[in-house]
Amino acid sequence: MKHFGFILSFFLFFADITSEAQTNNLIETKTNAEQKNYRKILILGKGALETRAFLEILSQKLISKFKTKGIEAKYYFKGKDTIQISEDLKQLATEKFDAVISFEPRDSSHYSHITYSKNNSPLTAPILGPGNFSSRSIEYQDIFEVSICEDLTKCEPIWGAILSIDSDFTKKDNMKEILNKIFFSFRSNKILK
Repeated sequence: MKHFGFILSFFLFFADITSEAQTNNLIETKTNAEQKNYRKILILGKGALETRAFLEILSQKLISKFKTKGIEAKYYFKGKDTIQISEDLKQLATEKFDAVISFEPRDSSHYSHITYSKNNSPLTAPILGPGNFSSRSIEYQDIFEVSICEDLTKCEPIWGAILSIDSDFTKKDNMKEILNKIFFSFRSNKILK
């Protein structure tokens, strides 16, 4: 029985370590050497419901960061309805964007998992009620092909990257890390000054 306790402790210890090993990587696939001076950018997203949830959070952060640089940005999620997408893109093309940043999942497989932790603290039980949940984590894994084009109708990328996501998005630092990697690449590739 002692060995079972030791083995269980060992397993739980390493299960906890592997759950914390989260990484977000951006690997450039196409670089740009010409300085750009964009004033209006469209951010396009495509994919399933979980992908949409992630991209909506990311796009709002991107839009805020672009705004600090004097760049107007707009987000549009393409989804999967190709007829509606075609009509929407025709409408968006009339807005004369300088560039389009596209986030497209590499394939349809992704992983999303929500975990809740039970709160059994006697101090918070009267406030939350006995057995209520006090925290949660939302683990999300996906791989995106990210590209920048200057023409919405015929996209010939001037910059491209593979963005690998493996994060808990209840932790603010994870989204900040992704934004920093994206904007570092934009600056080093003269997409932004």
